[in-house]
Amino acid sequence: MYKRFIIVLLIGLFLLIIIPIHSAAYNNYENGMLDDDSLIKENNLDPAVYDNDLDTSFTLNEDDSHYVEFNEPVNITAIYLNSESDSSYSHGYVTFIYNDGTSEELDNRMPDENGIIILETTKEDVVKITIQNPRLYKSYLYEVDFYDESDYTPVPPPELEEVTNLQIEENLNNINLTYDVPTYNGYNKTNIYIDGELNGSDTTGSYTVEGLEPNTIYDIKVTTVNTDGNESIGLIETFTTLEEPLDSDGDGIPDHEDEYPNDFDNDGIPDSEDSDRDGDGIPNNEDDYPDDPENTPIDSDGDGIPDHEDPLPDDPENEIPEVKNLSIDVKAEEGRADLTWGKPDQHFGKAIIYRRTLEGTDTTAYNGLFSPLVVQAAETYTPLFETNGTTFSDLTIQDNQDYEYKVTNMYQGVESDGVTVQVTTPVFSAELPDNMNATGLLSTIFELIGLFAPILLLALAVVFTPKLIGLISKSTNSNEAFQTFRKGNKRYALTEWDRFKLDRARYKR
Repeated sequence: MYKRFIIVLLIGLFLLIIIPIHSAAYNNYENGMLDDDSLIKENNLDPAVYDNDLDTSFTLNEDDSHYVEFNEPVNITAIYLNSESDSSYSHGYVTFIYNDGTSEELDNRMPDENGIIILETTKEDVVKITIQNPRLYKSYLYEVDFYDESDYTPVPPPELEEVTNLQIEENLNNINLTYDVPTYNGYNKTNIYIDGELNGSDTTGSYTVEGLEPNTIYDIKVTTVNTDGNESIGLIETFTTLEEPLDSDGDGIPDHEDEYPNDFDNDGIPDSEDSDRDGDGIPNNEDDYPDDPENTPIDSDGDGIPDHEDPLPDDPENEIPEVKNLSIDVKAEEGRADLTWGKPDQHFGKAIIYRRTLEGTDTTAYNGLFSPLVVQAAETYTPLFETNGTTFSDLTIQDNQDYEYKVTNMYQGVESDGVTVQVTTPVFSAELPDNMNATGLLSTIFELIGLFAPILLLALAVVFTPKLIGLISKSTNSNEAFQTFRKGNKRYALTEWDRFKLDRARYKR
């Protein structure tokens, strides 16, 4: 009897050694393509490998080849391959055959702990899949199936339990969580996610999420993780943080708790009627801080200058921004220089334009046509103009001169260092104009004569006409007074009386 027991025990141990023991990883290996007969055109796989039963298996021997062919091309995103082998690396080769006749062999990688091979890229337009074992070792297939993106849904291992009795206490900027953690030996920690991002982990059963916005909706997920690193699906909840309470008078007491919600100093006099809202003894119109009884200067940027005196209360360096893109264009024919610039993005008051003559550029320029002008180099800038615009034209430039212009930004009484631009004006022409040569002078003279001749003639007429009339009158009188009378070959002078008698005698005849 004793010998028989020993023989049976040895046979059992031998069978345990030569027969592989299957330890199935839990996963949703159902609802794959092999479970849908409408997709399958031909299939010579053993039914044991797609019967959704991990207690059945099929032995894939050396050089065995099996396949499944589809009615229409399909897309493959994942493979469920639950198998074991006499070798540590031979689990069968999978080959994809595409609609265009090409094929691609899946590398002989090992499935993950759930028996899943997630493909790095989707295998599109697959019409046939083959599984074969080219090695000397046997492969034992327990379950095989193929999935596209829509029908593969992993299921967590059954030993992963969720937290229970989850409670959420909403506050203004945070929430407090309490829950009961799993009690099985494999429990490791609890993960808390806010809007899909891991916020932190816990093992105690309580957790606080900080840094939330008031009156905001959030999604929270609480999962458990076991000692193998597997994570549960988790519990998902939605919560809303509290709305920031209204404090109408700004005294730090919410209106629903404030006996005088419109009275900052809570003296019973509404702020609209209180001449000293903060109760510091300084009337509101004289108080720099009418809502602060301590009259503590506010210095937002920490530069030591109170905001009400600080031209840039948000800039501790108090650097007034400069104008941008300063440029200059000299128009020699018009004798001017045009400056243009852009305003800074913020804190712009007005632009001040300065000019100076550069050192070492003493020159002689023409002032008009004949008199020279000596221009001395300047050591300091001379202000030319102020504007809140972005352009300026300098009409006082001289030829053959080096100038430097500076444009600053004056904001809240503070002036920036300014940006500069240099320019050398061209040599203006020193020749006489065309209208000053001989031909031009004659032409100018004739034009002046034509312009002033009528006026000159009129003046002459006014001056000499009376004299001319007088001369004519004298001449007529002289002729009348000394008319002559011819008798024979002699001429006799007639007086007025003689002429009267002569005329009368002629009349009688």
